[in-house]
Amino acid sequence: MFSLIWKVEAFAGRSSGEGRDVTRQAPRRKGLTKAKKRALSWSLSDYHPPTYSAPFLFLYDSLTQLDSVAMALKRINKELIDLGRDPPSSCSAGPTGDNMFQWQATIMGPGDSPYAGGVFFLSITFPTDYPFKPPKVSFTTKIYHPNINANGSICLDILRDQWSPALTISKVLLSICSMLTDPNPDDPLVPDIAHLYKTDRSRYEATAREWTRKYAM
Repeated sequence: MFSLIWKVEAFAGRSSGEGRDVTRQAPRRKGLTKAKKRALSWSLSDYHPPTYSAPFLFLYDSLTQLDSVAMALKRINKELIDLGRDPPSSCSAGPTGDNMFQWQATIMGPGDSPYAGGVFFLSITFPTDYPFKPPKVSFTTKIYHPNINANGSICLDILRDQWSPALTISKVLLSICSMLTDPNPDDPLVPDIAHLYKTDRSRYEATAREWTRKYAM
């Protein structure tokens, strides 16, 4: 802080008309001067962000998760409406009960495949951060296929590293239908079936038709 100058004029007698200046200087405040110096030398390295308690962080995380869930529900509901307006060929899907994150789907076996005439059921589970993460899709009906294992897991690139938020469950179901017609033995989930597909196609198709009659009809 700056020093303060107080000026006091006192008149020494009425007759002379002359005055005398009495000037005094206020004492310096050393503490404030040091504070000013500290303020001038302040930098970002002196800043320490506040720390938040565990309850605050828990509340923040909870609110963030709620926003994510709300966004996912909005997207899932839109896809459900779109499926009703323009259902994909030979496919259907919808929520099981009141849980919008859990769906069931059906795929009719393509006519030009050994799965023709079969009705295959699938389970779809949407993550709470959908569509930024892919849904989990699996067959609940047993099927003989090099890219689908005994647990119903599906080896499909768009359900793994090739997933994009622009994709929809409708496009996923169409891709699975296409996979039934045209398997990918070079990226198999069941190597034995993939080997049979490559080396003895007629035997592979006969076994696939047998499984279709047994489990999907």
